[in-house]
Amino acid sequence: MKFLRRKNIPGYCSNCFIFLGDSNLETEKKEEITDWHRFLSLNIRNLLELDFNLIYTEFVIIDQLNFINEKFFGGSVSEMSKFCCIPNSTLWYWIKGINKSTLEGILLICFKLNIEIIDFLLKGEKVDINTDSINLLFSNNEKLQRVSIPIDFCLIEKKLEGILKLDIPISMTVAANQIGRDRRVLYRKFPVYCKMISQRYRIFTKEKATERINLLKKEVQVIFQLLIDDGIFPSRREIEKRLGKRSVFRERVLKEYWKNLLVEHKLI
Repeated sequence: MKFLRRKNIPGYCSNCFIFLGDSNLETEKKEEITDWHRFLSLNIRNLLELDFNLIYTEFVIIDQLNFINEKFFGGSVSEMSKFCCIPNSTLWYWIKGINKSTLEGILLICFKLNIEIIDFLLKGEKVDINTDSINLLFSNNEKLQRVSIPIDFCLIEKKLEGILKLDIPISMTVAANQIGRDRRVLYRKFPVYCKMISQRYRIFTKEKATERINLLKKEVQVIFQLLIDDGIFPSRREIEKRLGKRSVFRERVLKEYWKNLLVEHKLI
């Protein structure tokens, strides 16, 4: 059953879940652990007793995940991810059918939604979930709380204009974090501003990359000449050693520049 132990609890036996230390956990945490492992025991037992001819897991799981995501989370993978405590990218790949979901992940989703795994896997039936219990969990847990904030177009537009005036450009990912909105939402609602911010940042990063390469070229040229003056062949290893920077010549531009220096000094 190792595949079920991915989320072991430090200080607890991975087989019987008995606490190995002397101190006691907080009551709420202890109850949560007890509920989770009680849920695991019951559902795994029911799963082992299940006639697998009743289900076709690969497509049933994908259908059920899409059904739950659309009906109870408005098609938002990020909200379902937060609610079920599963990484966003992992859940997205499961829903799209790109990667196969894990048994542990499905059990965790069922636990969070308060449904049995057998109900989740039954072929041809859409899982029945108590919407009130989901809303209650959202409101009682700050970390999992679903927030629906109306878009203040004027405020966001002013923020985007301010970002465009920054001395040092930032990426759209950073901009979205500062504004507090999803990057895709901003691109959908403010495509012109977003493209301008993205293009400005792209130009900035290219300029910085060019400055870095030019600086390295100057350093290589200085070390190259010093080695020649000392009667040492200016090999890549010697130059990197003097520079104190490893793998400098893995960059094609610098490697070509070094070769051109060798040609200019008739060393090759």
